[in-house]
Amino acid sequence: MPSGIYKRIIGVNCVLPSQGFQKGHKVLPKWGFQKGHKLSCGKNNSMYGKKLSKEHKRKIGESGIGRIVSKKTREKIRQSHLGKKLPPFTKKHKEKLRQSHLGRSWGHHTRESKEKIRQSRLGEKHWRWNPNRELLKRNLRNDPEYKQWVRKVKLRDKQTCLINDENCKGYNIVHHIFPWRKYPKLRYELTNGITLCQAHHRQVHKTRAEEERFKKLFSYLVNQK
Repeated sequence: MPSGIYKRIIGVNCVLPSQGFQKGHKVLPKWGFQKGHKLSCGKNNSMYGKKLSKEHKRKIGESGIGRIVSKKTREKIRQSHLGKKLPPFTKKHKEKLRQSHLGRSWGHHTRESKEKIRQSRLGEKHWRWNPNRELLKRNLRNDPEYKQWVRKVKLRDKQTCLINDENCKGYNIVHHIFPWRKYPKLRYELTNGITLCQAHHRQVHKTRAEEERFKKLFSYLVNQK
């Protein structure tokens, strides 16, 4: 190649670098890899016609595990997507989607499929599996005994707030007259439960003084049943 200084002119009729740089070539502005470049499309792509092995795909997947994206990078990604909208589907693409969905049954698994899903989540395969069961804390609020207690209290109070005045509002809640934490032995006693609406329940728990003030009233109302 002859030596010398070559003037790069930015303009139209630019020549692709696959032809080799020659004197007088007009260089593409801001040249870099971009989607749709002729150099990487179709048969010109080094991966054309090749298929990745399962092992290769697994390695690609594992390479991203544990990678921490910095706040600065996340902000750049966010800024790059601002104001962008996906292009509307063409009629041809919509027709392809329609054809691909024909005959499908959505949300209904066969018995065989359900059994496979169940087996895939049993024991150690489950995402919440913990071999040390002693470390698990039992959620007593979701305990069957607690749910049964709530049901019985509501049936006794006929599914209505026992204060039942013009300020009643919202759904019904079963309230512990003597607090759950302080009196564990009274948790499932029917006389320790009262049905309140959402508004009155919020009022009771407003302050500790309010809770203490309502105890006598609630006990009286429950004993009248």
